[in-house]
Amino acid sequence: MWSRVHLTNDEALGGGTLAYDETEDRILPHLHVAVGLKEHSATGHTSHLLEATVQFLTEILIIEVADPPMRRVRDPDLYDVPLLRFGSQTETQR
Repeated sequence: MWSRVHLTNDEALGGGTLAYDETEDRILPHLHVAVGLKEHSATGHTSHLLEATVQFLTEILIIEVADPPMRRVRDPDLYDVPLLRFGSQTETQR
């Protein structure tokens, strides 16, 4: 399920969320990317971004959503995968 690919000389487009984890007191990014390899006629890869080193960033947009609060809550029924929840902490724990 968790395989890695090393890509160079590519173009990428992504989107995701930044949510706050109150139990661990940290920000949790969740990013999806689509990457095309230039030297292989834009052969594509699409998945979650787990780690990256970026040399040239040409554009990034960050849009703040002040309400409702967004949090990542681990779901024990789904192997503790943190799922995005909207609302207060008591509402997200239901």
